[in-house]
Amino acid sequence: MAKEFQLRIFYIWDRFYRVDKSRSTKYGGSGLGLAITKQIIERHGGTIQIKSMVSVGTVFTIKLNNS
Repeated sequence: MAKEFQLRIFYIWDRFYRVDKSRSTKYGGSGLGLAITKQIIERHGGTIQIKSMVSVGTVFTIKLNNS
């Protein structure tokens, strides 16, 4: 399961992608949030990274330049 999760998490930056396919817009979002977030950060010269472990949690790291 962990390897399958690692393969699916690669796509989280794609528009309309959801890791959990059982979620619908009734219970969650549209799948646009992370794609939009990444685009805004990159347009400001920054980066966003993700580290995730099944049943442990997920950490997003955002780095922006001081300019």
